[in-house]
Amino acid sequence: MGAATRIAGKDLKLRVRDRSAFIMGIVTPLALAYIFHLVFGGTFSEEALDLEVGWVDLDDTQVSQSLGDALSGLEAEGVLVVTEFEDAAAAEASVEDGDIGAYILLNQGLGDAAIQGQPFTIEVVGDVDSQTTTQVTSAIASEFGSAIARSQLSVTTA
Repeated sequence: MGAATRIAGKDLKLRVRDRSAFIMGIVTPLALAYIFHLVFGGTFSEEALDLEVGWVDLDDTQVSQSLGDALSGLEAEGVLVVTEFEDAAAAEASVEDGDIGAYILLNQGLGDAAIQGQPFTIEVVGDVDSQTTTQVTSAIASEFGSAIARSQLSVTTA
């Protein structure tokens, strides 16, 4: 153990005399930490995703209300802030004003089409400056549509 301690002490003395140890051991890590802070600042904080979405239910059936229930659940978990609108014009105005990033539009006849196994559409309208919110809203609408399609398929199969 004595030889290893002497060798480590000799290397430590050489590194302390050399300025590269100061630069590599202290300055470089601090500079990298500052750069990472600038680049990734609030990315990993709880408030990193400020997703404000809306939805318009022109169908007002049990099928369309299930999307509202799902959105309410996401809002309760703190994932989204959800606003329900009476019509598409109010939701569109809210997107243009920057109050919400995107909204889901459920047109009349969605519930009947879902029950009868007919094709249906779910529209997502988003702000071009809120790409993340628009993509998340689109994914929610797509998953909701897929769930309806899976239900239609299971009923048809049964």
